[in-house]
Amino acid sequence: MSLQQELLELETAANQVSRIINAIDLMSIGLDQEDDSHADGFFAVCDYLIQADRALREQVSRCMKAL
Repeated sequence: MSLQQELLELETAANQVSRIINAIDLMSIGLDQEDDSHADGFFAVCDYLIQADRALREQVSRCMKAL
């Protein structure tokens, strides 16, 4: 497999992770609406994951452009 194909596979995996992050974000919102004590923790995890996801996508994009 070429490097470009490998990066496309990585991008596909990143998309799957993004969907999971979106689900966690929705869970956080639901917990917050119910005044659940775990909402803050879910928001913290979600914020961290969103930042990591953004960094991963930026890196993949830079790698694809470098090819």
